[in-house]
Amino acid sequence: MAIKTATTKEDLLNCKLPVLQFRTHLDPDKYLDTMQEVIEGGFTLAFITDEAGEAAGIVGYRFINMLRTVKRST
Repeated sequence: MAIKTATTKEDLLNCKLPVLQFRTHLDPDKYLDTMQEVIEGGFTLAFITDEAGEAAGIVGYRFINMLRTVKRST
């Protein structure tokens, strides 16, 4: 079992099933383009693998700067 950040096309494809199970409104045919677009915008997709190396769980986050509070949050 390992925790990884999805940085390659192969990683994103490995995460496709868990992402689509969680975000059912996403178009499966546009999944890769959509994920690459949000990652370019600052989104991070992390995942945990099972014994076979398949993505077993996912989490997504984005760091934002808040001018109002001058704090950084996730």
